Amino acid sequence: CTDGGGGRAVLWLQCSLRLADNPALLRAVEQAADGLAVVFVWRHGQRPSTASAVFECAAAHSLDKALHKLGNRLVVLHSDDDDTKAAQAVAQIVHKTGAQLAVLDASSKCGTSCASLLENALSDLGNNAALEIFADSHLLLPFDVSCRALGRSRTGGKILRWPTYLRAAACLEVAPPLGSPHTLPPPLLDTSVDSMYAAGPLM
Repeated sequence: CTDGGGGRAVLWLQCSLRLADNPALLRAVEQAADGLAVVFVWRHGQRPSTASAVFECAAAHSLDKALHKLGNRLVVLHSDDDDTKAAQAVAQIVHKTGAQLAVLDASSKCGTSCASLLENALSDLGNNAALEIFADSHLLLPFDVSCRALGRSRTGGKILRWPTYLRAAACLEVAPPLGSPHTLPPPLLDTSVDSMYAAGPLM
């Protein structure tokens, strides 16, 4: 893919299950004029059993609805909690669809290792698709802004005191979040037909 050109892309979302303020999604959309597959790996079995899994399930459903309104769908792969198998499954989609670019949301705790595993899985398939990695810090404010808002300790270092931090942070300029894409490329997989990759209910 080249900047602004046509192509196919596969976006593997791990934590950033949203349209707005999602640089990985915007990059994939930019490079996928001919087709885009937005992939999410569900690792919690038939039913979510923890509060965090329930939240993740709801976020995936919400994202699928938002993508559907723009003419795409969330491709859900069911896997156990095995990063290698997850990366291999995503690599298979990249290979099957002929995508020239794989974009990885590496915001999860296993983000770095998943990037290496996906690269290896693509190599094992003899696939030379490019791989781009994006990571979200999940901070309330950007790191450099947070550091400027910290107070001074008695020894001259930085210290977090919430009243001081919030007053200082409110006076600092922060770049606005990225917007949502208004349109999406067509889906690379027909999720209404291909049951192996169908974005069906998680619960």
